[in-house]
Amino acid sequence: MTVSAITRTPAGRALGTDISSVHSLDDALELARLDWTIEEHSADNFAIMTEEGITTTGMPGMRFFLRSDTKAALHLGGGRYTAVTNADAFAPAEAAIALGARFATAGEIKGGKQAYVELDMPDATVSVGGKDLVTFQLLLRTAHDGSGRVVGEARARRLVCMNGMTANIGFPTAFAIGHTSSAHDRLAAAKKMMQGAVRYAKEFSAVADHMLDTPMSNTQFVEFIDGLYPQPPIEDKRARGIWERRRGELIELFRFADTNDLGRGSRWGAYAALTEHLDWFGTVRGSVDARAQRQLENTAQGAKDRAMKMLVAHA
Repeated sequence: MTVSAITRTPAGRALGTDISSVHSLDDALELARLDWTIEEHSADNFAIMTEEGITTTGMPGMRFFLRSDTKAALHLGGGRYTAVTNADAFAPAEAAIALGARFATAGEIKGGKQAYVELDMPDATVSVGGKDLVTFQLLLRTAHDGSGRVVGEARARRLVCMNGMTANIGFPTAFAIGHTSSAHDRLAAAKKMMQGAVRYAKEFSAVADHMLDTPMSNTQFVEFIDGLYPQPPIEDKRARGIWERRRGELIELFRFADTNDLGRGSRWGAYAALTEHLDWFGTVRGSVDARAQRQLENTAQGAKDRAMKMLVAHA
C-alpha cells in the first residue's frame, strides 16, 4: 500500500530546479530562471481587449507590476507597494552560504507570483536513534503578488520517506526578513536564521529521541489517531468513508510500512506514520504539481503540530 520512498521527490525539486552545483546567488537565480526583474507601469490609462474590441480605461494612482521576461502581470498595487526583486529578496541566502549552508533547489509557483530558494544545512543533520536520518533545510520564500514579505523557515525532512517532519516544539521555525539592501542587515538576518535553524534541529532531535524511547502499542496508536481525527456521524456516509480509509492507512503505516522500521511500536513511529500520510497520501486535486505545492506551502502543518502536542504530552 505504501508509496516507495525511491519514487518520492522533495517538493522543492519537484517544483523547481536543482541548484546544488552553484556557489553564488546570481548563478543560482540564473540556473533556476529566477533572474528576472519587476517592471512598474502606471495604470492611469490602459487598454483592455473585450468582445466588442479594445476599451480604454484607467485606475488613477495604481500601478501594474510585470515580470521583465514574460511581461506577465504579478500585482496591481497602489502607491505604498514596493516591488522587491528575487535577487533582493533572496540576498540573505548568499550570506547563509558563507556561514555553511549550501544551495539546494529554487523555483517559482503561480507564474512567478511566489518564488523560493532552498538551502541545505549540513551542520544541522541529526540521526534519531543513531539510524533515522533527518536533514534540515532553510527555505526562503517571497511573494510578488502583494500578499507578504520574505520569510525564512527551518524545515526537517526524514530521508527514509522524504516527508516533512517539522513540528511546533516550542521554538520558532519561521523568521521574517525585512526588505533591505544593506549587506550588514543581510548578514545579520542570515546569522539569525542559521543559528535558529541549528538550535531547532538540536531541540527537535532531543524530542525525537525521547519519542523513540517511549513505547506505543497498536491500541494506543488507534486511540491517538481517533483523538486526532474523531469519528464522524454514521449517517454522514462520505465523511465516514474518508475517516475509515484514512484510519486504515495510518494503522498500516504504523504497523507494517518499510519506512517505519526504526520507529515501530514507539511514539516516534506514530509521528512518522502521521506525517508520512499527510505528505504522501490523501487525494490532491488540481495539477500534477498540486501535492508538491501543498508540501512547499506547508498546508498540513497544523495537523502535524496537533499530533506532536498529543504525543509529547503523554510521552
